[in-house]
Amino acid sequence: MNGEKIITEGVKWLSERLSIYSCYGKKALASNSLSCYESKAALEAAYDEVETLSDIFKNNKDVFNRLSRVFMSVRNIEGTLKNLRAGLVLDETELLELKNFSLHILEVTKICHEHSVAVKRIVFSDLSGVIKLLNPDKTVVLSFYIHDSYSERLKAIRADKKKIEYAILRCAIPSEKEKLREQRALLVQQERDEELEVRFHLSKELKPYVDFLSSDCHALGQLEFISAKAELALRYGCTRPIIGENGCNVALVGGTNPELSEILEKDKRSFTAVDIETRVGATLLTGANMGGKTVALMTIALNIELAMLGMFVFAKSLVLPMFDFIFVMGGDLQDKTYGLSSFGSEIVKLDTLICRLKNGRGFVVCDEFARSTNPFEGKRFVQALVDYMNDSDSYGVISTHYDGIKNDGYCYQVAGLKNIENKHEIRNTESLFKYMDYRLIRVTDSKKVPKEALNIAKMLNLSSEFLKKIENYYRL
Repeated sequence: MNGEKIITEGVKWLSERLSIYSCYGKKALASNSLSCYESKAALEAAYDEVETLSDIFKNNKDVFNRLSRVFMSVRNIEGTLKNLRAGLVLDETELLELKNFSLHILEVTKICHEHSVAVKRIVFSDLSGVIKLLNPDKTVVLSFYIHDSYSERLKAIRADKKKIEYAILRCAIPSEKEKLREQRALLVQQERDEELEVRFHLSKELKPYVDFLSSDCHALGQLEFISAKAELALRYGCTRPIIGENGCNVALVGGTNPELSEILEKDKRSFTAVDIETRVGATLLTGANMGGKTVALMTIALNIELAMLGMFVFAKSLVLPMFDFIFVMGGDLQDKTYGLSSFGSEIVKLDTLICRLKNGRGFVVCDEFARSTNPFEGKRFVQALVDYMNDSDSYGVISTHYDGIKNDGYCYQVAGLKNIENKHEIRNTESLFKYMDYRLIRVTDSKKVPKEALNIAKMLNLSSEFLKKIENYYRL
């Protein structure tokens, strides 16, 4: 995928549920959303990373918890590194940031070593030199103080200041106390000057570590991102996709959509898993309105994109080839910015799709294309799109409610209500959802589109007077 941005709302929804806390983990997530895996080997390597950490977390949940606590504690040190690289003298807060970051890296390295957490492309630097510079008393605490051991002169100044402060407390003569305070003020200034000198030398000695620290920021973010993907896969029971050879069929078995599943669970309903196989060219999907075609398409697109982003999928299995792009066309395409109609927006997006198809192999999802124009013309646009997809080396799943669309490729229908015996029990939308069969059924004739509208109208007790008028038109 050559720089393709996230295009499915489902991926955005999942991204928000990844256990990512640090700014570096969030940066890795943002980068991955725009990243590409240009080879099968690179994508398989990404799966290997998720699988490795998933196995470790499955056997010992505490490993993930320990790593997460570190990720939560890491602060952004980019500004500090910028100042250090520029040769500026760091203040105490910046020195504290570097010390704590180095200690966090030390802790992560320790956890990884103890539990054999190994990701080939992630290597942390040896920051013991930084810790030694910023932790001279060897007491590992997440605070920083310019210790006396940094400078004998500083040690002497502080000792003199302490004596003066003690004398001030014991002095009862106002004039003498004022002289002591003046002496203390002079020592305070000397202390500040010497502390500045110490910070100058520390900054100079820390500068050679800038590239190592910067590299570790990136490595930490990558480890957190991979850990989050692994934890998500465990939480939802996701599976590793199988990358087949170019031109192989795409086969999704038991595909689900976690966002929609959660919504349905709140209504005490369950998600019907999607089983579908597509080959190069167009795959046609038909079915009644309210039959779940859009949900099926969203589920297919979500899992294909997750696979191409190096994540495990919400399915029992998914086999797919490498894709250069994923393209979704559907929903409300009204373009308010340019004042285009819904159909005008569809045409603009169709033209973009045609350009993509000429320059790479993609997976295309079209939900009720050309539904916003009149049926006579809409049907012909859909037929042309099906034919165009069949002439390409890309894969397309196209849903439609138009009759008579010809397709030599695979065709599916939503099972709908045709297998329901107790149709008289359907009296409202709630019972309709209950009895609707959302499974995708492979069919051999793409031309016949299920006609459920009249049945649904009857089941929902539409006015009998109005139904008679409709039935008259069905007889024509």
